[in-house]
Amino acid sequence: MLVPALMEFYVEVEVTGSHNQFYEKFEYRQYIATIFRHIWAMPHYRQQTKDNAKGEQFVRFLNMMINDTIYNIDQAMEDLEQLNVMQNEQQSWATLPEEQRDENLQRLDRTENSCRYGIRQTDETLEMLGTLTGLLPEVFVTEDMSGRVAAMFDGMVDRLAGPNRKRLKVADPEKYGFHPRDLLKRLVTCFLNLSVLPAFVEAVGHEDRYFSEKLFHDVLAILTRGNQINPNEAEKFRSFVQNCVTAAQNTAADDELFEDAPDEFFDPVQFTVMTEPVLLTTSGTIMDRSVIRRHLLSDQTDPFNRKHLTEDMLEPGMSSYRNPIKFQLIRQQRHIQSLFLTA
Repeated sequence: MLVPALMEFYVEVEVTGSHNQFYEKFEYRQYIATIFRHIWAMPHYRQQTKDNAKGEQFVRFLNMMINDTIYNIDQAMEDLEQLNVMQNEQQSWATLPEEQRDENLQRLDRTENSCRYGIRQTDETLEMLGTLTGLLPEVFVTEDMSGRVAAMFDGMVDRLAGPNRKRLKVADPEKYGFHPRDLLKRLVTCFLNLSVLPAFVEAVGHEDRYFSEKLFHDVLAILTRGNQINPNEAEKFRSFVQNCVTAAQNTAADDELFEDAPDEFFDPVQFTVMTEPVLLTTSGTIMDRSVIRRHLLSDQTDPFNRKHLTEDMLEPGMSSYRNPIKFQLIRQQRHIQSLFLTA
């Protein structure tokens, strides 16, 4: 079948054996994205995608698509910021020695090409994610995915509409295919597709690095001014933002329960409270299962010593009598008791 074959190819080109494999994979995946865009217009292939949305292969496909999106948007935004600086300095280059001027022009040309490529790739993967969040919203709210997807979307909103967005202002953005409103619209489509799932709302509200009520209302204002969101979508987005604000307030209350929790309760990579601690048998390190599982989807090695590691090699990391969840329950009970005592 075509859909699972394309998904498998998307995963397999992660390693091509070429010395240029890191960049080669993006070229192959762009072709795959183009094929998906066309076949997903047909009900038969949309159903085939749903039928193949279970199992390790699909999870790896989705994980690598998210990896690509994060890399490409970061690269494109960094390129735009560099172009902003170079364009502002360009008039002064005429006074430089010829060799230095040529070096600057070559650097400008490389940055422009990189920027065009990164924006095109970002647009492709966001379009794919828009389709998948509509077809299969539930796959984005698993323990492995919800926090990561929310962080990615929230971070992209911050880059495109946040307080530092002026750094992305360049002369002739059309030259690079940079249409920030179009990218924001794609993001809002993904948010709305997932807004009916409480786990996703909670994950967005929990992402305190990027999420803010003001920022998301700014996005709505930007799209409204550009006539890129209809009244029904706007109302749904407002409701979604309010639900995220409520989730953020609840998260802040939960975080207070862990203010003086032992360091061992926090994942050493994400620095978040572990919900299912597991032991990495290759290094003796304890991590949260969801965090190490995400890593293993892309790289089956122990992140602390690079030894081969698979999920079936993980072991329970803490006794049932000493773990973060037990700690949280005890704190909640004490909090409830204190409310009764002070009433």
